[in-house]
Amino acid sequence: GFAMNSSHRHTFCKHLSLRSLIDELWETRTLTHSASGLYVPGTDASRSELISFFTSDYWVSTNKICAWLAKWDEWESEPPAWFTDPNLGFQALVINHVPEEALPPTV
Repeated sequence: GFAMNSSHRHTFCKHLSLRSLIDELWETRTLTHSASGLYVPGTDASRSELISFFTSDYWVSTNKICAWLAKWDEWESEPPAWFTDPNLGFQALVINHVPEEALPPTV
């Protein structure tokens, strides 16, 4: 028949809260869809999109954001497209919504 073997069902679907899903995507997702319609590879691009798309209520922990934002100076010296994309507004979003203790010293 067409029924799924119940012993394998746990491999097909996993129920997660939105916050848990975002936390999982933060660690595993390496491809994102940009505002220009292109797919952009890379964990950093994916994380910038997660930060930009979801409200800060659902973001990953401040410690994870702080560790990731430690690359800020690198992004300023060689800016990836998502870092300066006016449609994404990533820099302003970070400055306005990331907890102060997570911001890099240069921000």
